[in-house]
Amino acid sequence: MASGMSGLCLDIKGNMINYIKALAYACGRESDILELGTGAEARPINLITGMEEGKIFDLYKALTLKDMPYEQNKTWIFSGIHAAKDLTLLCRVLAKRYPQFTPSLALTSEFLDDYQSCSAIFNICKELFGDKDEQSLIRRIENDCFH
Repeated sequence: MASGMSGLCLDIKGNMINYIKALAYACGRESDILELGTGAEARPINLITGMEEGKIFDLYKALTLKDMPYEQNKTWIFSGIHAAKDLTLLCRVLAKRYPQFTPSLALTSEFLDDYQSCSAIFNICKELFGDKDEQSLIRRIENDCFH
């Protein structure tokens, strides 16, 4: 750091950040530290912001199926993953109208665990959504018996 070189440190557990900050401070480069993640001073990362529909599905599939044998319940599991993806897409469209409403993995998880809130959000979306793509999403959700 003292020589002016840059670097990248992946601190998965978050137990190295104080050392890295101290090193940067000692070299006069404390303003060069960019901490991403969930720490108190970190810049939060929203994985689903701007992610394409197929990539959202792939992300949810990877999170759901990691180290899990799923062959016997494949249809149900994939139906659940599609429901989570569609809920995320609903939240993203809703966020266009209400910028303070930020879709995230945490919000999707909360809605999936709370049928009443999820249902209320869907009914709000049905009333608000007017363009062709939004109406297509509403119809897709309504026509899927798993949703």
